[in-house]
Amino acid sequence: MRQNLRILWLTALALLLAAPIAADQGYWILRFGGIGVDSDLGFSEVDEDGTRIDLTTSTGSGAGLSAEYQTSERLGFEFGAMRTSSDVELSASFLDLALTVKDSMTPTTLSFGANVHVTPDSRGDLYLGPVVAYMQTNDVRFALMGESIDVRVDDAYGYGAVLGFDYPFGEADWVFCTSVRYLEADLDFRAPDGGRDTLAYDPLVFGIGLGYRF
Repeated sequence: MRQNLRILWLTALALLLAAPIAADQGYWILRFGGIGVDSDLGFSEVDEDGTRIDLTTSTGSGAGLSAEYQTSERLGFEFGAMRTSSDVELSASFLDLALTVKDSMTPTTLSFGANVHVTPDSRGDLYLGPVVAYMQTNDVRFALMGESIDVRVDDAYGYGAVLGFDYPFGEADWVFCTSVRYLEADLDFRAPDGGRDTLAYDPLVFGIGLGYRF
């Protein structure tokens, strides 16, 4: 599946670069702004000795930038990049004893999408479409009593969808932008002892910012 997504992502990037050549008329829109993310990453299990282990993430924030080339009033191709940060908490409990350690996870996500603009005759521009993505994040380090546990997080490919809305400021080329994205990917976590877990990473990403058409 990952190999197929890699081919699809590279093909999508080629389409973006070829879009201005393939279309007789069109324009670009650059979007940038702040991001809020609900990471939706969690893990819970109980060992044979009764120890309960939980891994949870908090909501996070970050920033993003994208460029869309609209080949027509209805269709556009968008390439984007965003970087977010969320706290990761690992806790273990046995009977009345509990231990919690924390670190942060900071994924960088590159994405490509084909946007369908559904209100071309309106002042506000509502669009939606599918997205493919490549995610790279930092390794996570949990410090405990002077020792550290380093957990490696592998790169991942994913997919999802976007729903966005642009609204212009008067007759200017600047627009107010807002969007919500859903992404789905599997993250592989590798512990120093060789243990490995694959967790579903399904963030819901909210964006708000500005855009410029040219």
